[in-house]
Amino acid sequence: MKMQMTTLLLSLVGCQCLFADDILVPEEYSSIQSAIEIANDGDHILVSPGVYDESITIVGKAITITGVKGADATTINGNSANSVIVVQDCDSITIDGFTIRDGNAITGGGVNSSNSVARLQNCIITNNSSNNNGAGVFADGGTFLLYNCNVKNNVAGGAGGGLYFRDLINSSVIGAEVSNNSAVNGGGAYIKDMLSQFIFSSSEVSNNACVNNGGGLYVKNSMMTMVDNAIINNESNKGGGLFTYAGGNVSFENGSLQGNSALDAGGGAEIRSSVCSFSNTTFDSNNADSDCDGVGSGGAIDVVNSSVTVTDIVLCANMTCGAIDDFSGDNVVVEGETEGCDVGSGACCGGSACWIMEEDECLNGGGIFLGGGSVCLVDSCVASVELGSCCISPVCVMTTEAECDDAGGEYGGELVACSEVICESTCVADLNQDGSVNVDDLILVISYWGACP
Repeated sequence: MKMQMTTLLLSLVGCQCLFADDILVPEEYSSIQSAIEIANDGDHILVSPGVYDESITIVGKAITITGVKGADATTINGNSANSVIVVQDCDSITIDGFTIRDGNAITGGGVNSSNSVARLQNCIITNNSSNNNGAGVFADGGTFLLYNCNVKNNVAGGAGGGLYFRDLINSSVIGAEVSNNSAVNGGGAYIKDMLSQFIFSSSEVSNNACVNNGGGLYVKNSMMTMVDNAIINNESNKGGGLFTYAGGNVSFENGSLQGNSALDAGGGAEIRSSVCSFSNTTFDSNNADSDCDGVGSGGAIDVVNSSVTVTDIVLCANMTCGAIDDFSGDNVVVEGETEGCDVGSGACCGGSACWIMEEDECLNGGGIFLGGGSVCLVDSCVASVELGSCCISPVCVMTTEAECDDAGGEYGGELVACSEVICESTCVADLNQDGSVNVDDLILVISYWGACP
């Protein structure tokens, strides 16, 4: 019996490692880093409200660190000395409820995660800087999940002012606000070389800027699904809202690109060497060639060596240097319905030409109104035009009556085909009425040689 009791006690002692501990900061440990050092896998570090002036490093751990009163009450301040949080070779790290600020590093001023499975949630990442990439968050290798975070006012000397993600698997950004960040490329976010489908959803990317490409987001060599996102008021040289390159294959669904601008091409999006699709997407007030130097086009989308399909979209007031211009470059495949933003105006057809105007103005001018919210696309007015034969001395062409009158022709009537009419020539020497006097007319005279009947 004594031996059995001893065995049971030893077993209980040996099992203590299976139970997670709560470690309190600053009640038990004065700093977050000191709590990390003694934490075992599965432990929870609970941090009370306050400002913690430290940079923390987590290596080879599987723990959770929580600001118990949330990001507004709990700050980790790096004091511009290093990355605020460094995560290396960790199997499972969750960081929840902190403001992460004032970090300064070569990469990852706010958070620098490498070869780890890391989750950053309910955090504010602000006022961080990097000499190179990823001022707000830098994640390279492993899995990184960003949930319900505000990434703002970060500055990168290279790529990814707010976020820089590379070589990740099963990773996502959900419910984020990425705003007022800046970089050379990818002002808001730079996504590169994803190892599996990358999810970016239910987020707003706004008021970011970069020197070169991708004011809002830059996506390279990655499969990316974007759902329920608003890309608003971002600026760059190319791709004001979104820039894709070299297999940056993006599926953009149920979102909007609004008020983005590019000095050069692609106010809303610049798609280069990629396969992209946009469905149930609004393109509103994006602007290419914003400096009006004559370089750049594609207010909504500019397409270069790429395949782009748009389905059930809204187009409104996208411009190149103040002139309406939606798509430029390679052909964009348009499917489903295309609507305009302003239901009080729409496409007005005058012959095969098209203008956006109010319905009364269109009808009073003799035009055909295609409906409120309709837009002018290539061939928008073909279906609305009733063509008829028009004899223009003596050639017959199919035109509208107005176009025929403008050319000084004789209109044969709507839906009257040229095969049904004979156009008389006003030139008496044009015997065969082909519009010119040449050897064919001379042969015709010779064939009639002889006495007149």
